[in-house]
Amino acid sequence: MSLDAVKIAVLSNRGRVEISIGGCRAELSHAELVALQRDLHGAADRIAPGAGTKSSTQAMRLLTELERAAAMGRACPTNMELMELLGLANVACVADMMRRLRDTGRIEVFTTGTARMVRIVATGAQTAAPAPGRRLRALVALGAA
Repeated sequence: MSLDAVKIAVLSNRGRVEISIGGCRAELSHAELVALQRDLHGAADRIAPGAGTKSSTQAMRLLTELERAAAMGRACPTNMELMELLGLANVACVADMMRRLRDTGRIEVFTTGTARMVRIVATGAQTAAPAPGRRLRALVALGAA
């Protein structure tokens, strides 16, 4: 189905939006439209994280840096190091991209204190473990960043 088959009309007199896709039609309230937008964004991110956006390019560059660290047997770079490598404005951008890569199943993250180890899901490669004797916990299972 092409985007030509999708029609959206604002029904201002009712405070609703009408969406027609093929032969199906639905009226949505503002709250329902916001929920749909969030769901569609989440689905699109699972298919191709941030596809076509500047953040997707940066996320792919971040993934490349993580792959490089793993290939060289290095520890996972800190958010500050990654921020500088990628030329980003702040570490929050790095944390957000790491979370997105984890949530879309591209990486798994394990931590101990402030150190972390990252495994690239596609290849199985992983960054070096933190110092011996420090126990790692899987963020994947905990759902934390």
